[in-house]
Amino acid sequence: MLVSNRREYEETNVYKSFSKCKQVKLVADKTNVTTVSSKLWKDFIRNCAVIQRLNPRSTIPDRIRKLRYLETQGINLVDFDEKQIHNLFYEMLERGSPNTAINNYVKALNSWLKYRNLNIKFKQFKEHEAPVKVPSVDDIQALLDVVSNRTMADRRDRMIIIFFCKTGLRCAELCNLKLDHIDWRNAEIMVKKGKGGKDRIIPAERKVLTGITYPSLKNYIENWRYDAGDYAFTTDKGQLTPAYVRKRIKDIAKEAGVAWMHPHCFRHFYATNLLRAGAKITVVQRLLGHSDIGTTARYLHVTESDLRFTIHNMPTLDVVRHKMTENNTRNENCRFYAKATGEE
Repeated sequence: MLVSNRREYEETNVYKSFSKCKQVKLVADKTNVTTVSSKLWKDFIRNCAVIQRLNPRSTIPDRIRKLRYLETQGINLVDFDEKQIHNLFYEMLERGSPNTAINNYVKALNSWLKYRNLNIKFKQFKEHEAPVKVPSVDDIQALLDVVSNRTMADRRDRMIIIFFCKTGLRCAELCNLKLDHIDWRNAEIMVKKGKGGKDRIIPAERKVLTGITYPSLKNYIENWRYDAGDYAFTTDKGQLTPAYVRKRIKDIAKEAGVAWMHPHCFRHFYATNLLRAGAKITVVQRLLGHSDIGTTARYLHVTESDLRFTIHNMPTLDVVRHKMTENNTRNENCRFYAKATGEE
């Protein structure tokens, strides 16, 4: 099958990145195990990119890492034996490996089996999704306080945190944001090659892009940005990488006393604030770049806590009259709303 030069380039880069992966220590007997040849790996990469349409930047390298690890565990990918996988998964369950982690190997195996045209498909283990933990304004302010010095690195990291919170970008999307992806006049950001290779446009608050009294992107670019390439956020050596940003945020969060925070937490913050402000879930889905609205719906339970707060704290007319008269209830409601709006 013929492919474009760009596809050939991406396949070559995927294979190079795979070749640089650290070898996992052998923990199982590999007697009589035929390892996958370089030619077969390259053919698998081509199949994943062209036939299975997997992301060559993230998904395909991850599939290869998982399969290479399985080889070190004695799994023969060439002469495939289904019982070997059942035994390995059972051992992983006994060791306490979470279903989510095991499912990553299930996905990698299914991609491999599809490529080999084997009539085998492993079912994924049932996952129990952890509740979304959303940072508060105080949590984010604590991070901003850590990077309050007037240095190029601190100003960049401060702008990254603000930009995450105000745009909901993924870590990789922020790293790939170029200066010419920003429409300053219409206050819009073009996200190129987001998750799944999709493009989308995100309207941004004008103060975040061009504000004078607000820590804006324009002010950062004109006064504090490392002039190293055409990306919006850089180091003195060039483009940021997602691994670098994740490490910086983790270090800042640890110093701020909120070590649980990571870059994706800002995306949770962005989505939750939109829903609390009354945005339709379909609008939030488009802004976040979710293919499945079910992914966006996981943020709805956070706004339900606002409903519970209202019910549990707002005085209402009691059906038992001697508990509270109608006039007293009306006065209590007025005081409640005055306190909530700061007008008391």
